[in-house]
Amino acid sequence: MSTKFTTPRGMLNWVFVGKTQPLKKPTDAPKYTCEILIPDALMRIKNPNTGFTPLEQIHAAILEAWNSKNPPAKQLKNADKIKSTLKFLSPDDEDLQPYMKGMWRLAAKNKDVPGVVDASVETMNQDAILKIKSGDYGKLNCNAYFYEVDGSKGVAFSLQGLQFIQAGKSIVGGKANLKEEFTTEELTEEDAEQAFKD
Repeated sequence: MSTKFTTPRGMLNWVFVGKTQPLKKPTDAPKYTCEILIPDALMRIKNPNTGFTPLEQIHAAILEAWNSKNPPAKQLKNADKIKSTLKFLSPDDEDLQPYMKGMWRLAAKNKDVPGVVDASVETMNQDAILKIKSGDYGKLNCNAYFYEVDGSKGVAFSLQGLQFIQAGKSIVGGKANLKEEFTTEELTEEDAEQAFKD
């Protein structure tokens, strides 16, 4: 099996493909990143051409990436035993936003600029790419690779490309869109003084 795969259609989140993600530390290397949230049902539909479901294909890519870099004694047959950025988000997790529950979340990154195409598989210009936001729908093309950092081993996903399919409601990187959650408020000087007296 290959380490390369394309996800089913899902909701994009934390989209940084037209520009790099803001650095957490000055020493961090700039990276292009994107997450995708995919309904469990879509991950389990068998592709008639390959005979595999998307979940089976991604698990196979994880195993290929792991086993190709580890000796026979440490090779595995179950992708669930390998640390990766593919995770099922439980419908019962009360800490999750409603739109995340029951989804598979996959995060991918790349130091190089990923290719971006539209629903017709035509290359998108930079202005259009910068408008892609969290909440839009698309697919990710990824390459699974083995990593070992400070004794921690696992498999991560290199973001090779993104297909933008359709605009959706903004979820602002997984957080509520505050412009939709709050309304405009006006507070006079007199109101403010009274509020603090109370």
